[in-house]
Amino acid sequence: FIPAILAQKTYYCPTLIVGLGYQQFALREFSRYTESQLQAGEPADRFCPCVSGHVDRLVRALPALSGKMTGAGRISWLTEYYEKELVQMKANLKVLSDRGAKIVMGTDAGNPLTLHGSSVWVEMEEMQKSGMSAKKVLRAATY
Repeated sequence: FIPAILAQKTYYCPTLIVGLGYQQFALREFSRYTESQLQAGEPADRFCPCVSGHVDRLVRALPALSGKMTGAGRISWLTEYYEKELVQMKANLKVLSDRGAKIVMGTDAGNPLTLHGSSVWVEMEEMQKSGMSAKKVLRAATY
């Protein structure tokens, strides 16, 4: 997909942190950002499924986790999957950034624990950890 984005001069929105929200869901361990947002009671986050007690149902609903995997095996698989995915996504973002692709920041807020508000800061940090300069990250966030 990298050659296509560069050739078509398409805007790329990596949404790096969506998988992290699913990890937090499965592990029931919230990041400092998520925890602070949930405690602050942001109106948009009051409807977060984890607050309403739907964690298990959402984790079970993920097609890749259906079948014979249960409990700890399911959580282990999910964690490993998203960690590998994040490494690949960051590598792709680094290549695109280095090659001058048009990059915009977005979060896919509304997915489990990808909260409106705090997820913006987490996404920007992950973009910078991928190797983008702070200047490029700010430009992507304000395009």
